[in-house]
Amino acid sequence: MERTKTGKDATTRTYLRTGMKGSLVSDWSLHQLKIDAEGNWDKTLSGFKSDDPVGQVNAELRLDLTNDTIARLKAGYALQREDVGDANAVSNAATQALVSTYTASAEATNDLGLIRGTVGLDFTRQTYGEATLDSGTLIDQSDRNNNETGLRGRIGYELSPALIPFLQASYGKVLYDNEKDTAGYVRDATLYALKAGVEADLGDKLRGELSSGYALATFDDSRLKEIAAWTIDGTVAWSPQRGTGITGGLKTEIEPSTTAGASGSVAYTADAALTQVIIEQLSGRLSTSFIWRDYAQQSVSNQTVDNLGTGLPGGVARSIELTADLAWERTMQDKMANQDVLTGMVGIALKR
Repeated sequence: MERTKTGKDATTRTYLRTGMKGSLVSDWSLHQLKIDAEGNWDKTLSGFKSDDPVGQVNAELRLDLTNDTIARLKAGYALQREDVGDANAVSNAATQALVSTYTASAEATNDLGLIRGTVGLDFTRQTYGEATLDSGTLIDQSDRNNNETGLRGRIGYELSPALIPFLQASYGKVLYDNEKDTAGYVRDATLYALKAGVEADLGDKLRGELSSGYALATFDDSRLKEIAAWTIDGTVAWSPQRGTGITGGLKTEIEPSTTAGASGSVAYTADAALTQVIIEQLSGRLSTSFIWRDYAQQSVSNQTVDNLGTGLPGGVARSIELTADLAWERTMQDKMANQDVLTGMVGIALKR
């Protein structure tokens, strides 16, 4: 069941979700190929219809070139419907656009004793389908289709096996299929980023990394202001005791906009999750996240998105698992009604 409340208006729907998830890993003595795929399809039983397909597939080929050099080739595809809370979503649309994301990357890491270097090339393509208004009118979103390419380099120095300070720099370009969007703006952009940080690996109990730096996006259209931000990024995985796992993350991203007159925002994200084994075959999960999109230099109001979630998966047999999940999301933006989405799900998972 899902309940969405925007201001004083509320809608509810009941739906059946069917999903599949699988993983394939090679057992070669040298090199490794891993393929992960998952997807969901909703069938509305009552209430407003929102039968959104969601899915992704990712493949990674690790090549052990020498004892000190490893190359990784990755490719992926993801399909999802644009979140109604996204600042770039079509206002008051009955159905938002389907977004397809294609990714590919190649990187090589060389371990030179105390010095470790990585160089990588990344590519992302996003395409947008049509949004549908309440009247049935279709809104073409193809002017948002774009390609992003980036080159990154990272060098670290091993102070100890558990502590590696590093410096990372990247350069990228965003190129849109159309020279101008429907509002007449040239959205092509150049991206720069530099950060310094440290990796920590204290074994199975604690590992992660933390970095800080500066990011800049400039646009080909002189009417669009550049976006600059100090960044903080990090991940941590901590297991204080057997059966307990805590993960957390910090991320700073520059998100280009398609709103007329606005170049984009800086999105700051923080998330955390706790998993706990309650009894054998039964565990609990708590998660939370917070996103702040800063449009301080734009005509668009700042936006915050809060998330809370909990889950209780329990195995009743080796191949059968019962699940119960509850999630809440609130989107807040100045001069706009708050939106709350409450989702509750009970399901059964078959594993092989």
